[in-house]
Amino acid sequence: MTQEWSDRGKYSSYNSWKGLAFSLHYLAIVQDRLLPPIEASLDPAGVCQLDCLWCGSYSFLNPKGSIYQDSACRIMPQGHLLKLVEFLINWGVTGFCLGGGGEPSLNPDCTDAIYRIREKGREVAMVTNGVNLSAALIDALHLCRWVGFSVDAATESEYHLLKGGPRDAFYRVLRNIDTLVRRVDGYCDVSFKFLVCPDNARSILAACHLAKESGVREFHARPAKIEGKEAYVGQGVAFDVPLIMDLFAACHELEDDNFRVITSWHKFGEGFKARNDFSRCWASPLQIQCCAEGGVYNCQDQRCEPRFRLGSHYPDPERILDFWGKEEHLNLLKGIKPEEDCCACTYGPYQKQIEAVAVRDDMCIAFP
Repeated sequence: MTQEWSDRGKYSSYNSWKGLAFSLHYLAIVQDRLLPPIEASLDPAGVCQLDCLWCGSYSFLNPKGSIYQDSACRIMPQGHLLKLVEFLINWGVTGFCLGGGGEPSLNPDCTDAIYRIREKGREVAMVTNGVNLSAALIDALHLCRWVGFSVDAATESEYHLLKGGPRDAFYRVLRNIDTLVRRVDGYCDVSFKFLVCPDNARSILAACHLAKESGVREFHARPAKIEGKEAYVGQGVAFDVPLIMDLFAACHELEDDNFRVITSWHKFGEGFKARNDFSRCWASPLQIQCCAEGGVYNCQDQRCEPRFRLGSHYPDPERILDFWGKEEHLNLLKGIKPEEDCCACTYGPYQKQIEAVAVRDDMCIAFP
């Protein structure tokens, strides 16, 4: 297999070994003493202009029969995102990611939220489909630590087949990438994101070439979590793993001092199926997940799932203090069975680090 992190990408934001910097949180978690989360994953909107085949949010973005069916809050009410950000900053959160369950740019408060977070000395990032970005938002995005554009295709026809949306969406995204790349001053890492599914796997290398030509800092490719997705269930569709790994290796050959390739496959098992080889959910308290409909959830992989709802941030975000780290929250964590309850865990490497470092102390952390 190809190397997960090339020498140039060794210290990228995707390298999970940075979890060892969270050792105080790790030790507190195993003691049932939850600190304020490090990151806030915020979903400013519960709606999207696209219809991606692999969408992990489809079950609740589709209004019929979903959590948003009877919710007036498909987009956070005006001003609430700023109120939520202010509370989380004062609580101790250091990083904010605007993205997730819908398209964040559809909430007009995102622009002001980015400025507020940076004014307070915290870091912010955004994951966006990049289809409809206002000039004001693009101007604010250059203050982000990173911005990920979910492109997932190498051509207009492929994009429309996989993601739907307006016919000219692909070129809109490329224009917005170009505008932001020209605006950044070296602080913001702009990323071309490519979720690999059986339908676009052969385009990985072409997409990487397109990413490099667009001037982005990073090309980030990983397998999509297609298990249980409506577009693939019952069709016997599987990943061509040897082909994908060969194409990942070819992508790494395009790296230079100004362009990094991140190919994330370490969280998956054979055939890129979920592999949650840890005993329980430890790492989710490193992050708090807040959704547009008001729910606060155990983690981003379980957003809008009623069983994993901790409480609400409406109407006052300080309500989070009523349930964070309390007995019901701790019991939920202990009751999760990763192999049965979870998809390929976003924080899988951190889960294993906590077991090795904070539970067993395999690294003898009392000694440098």
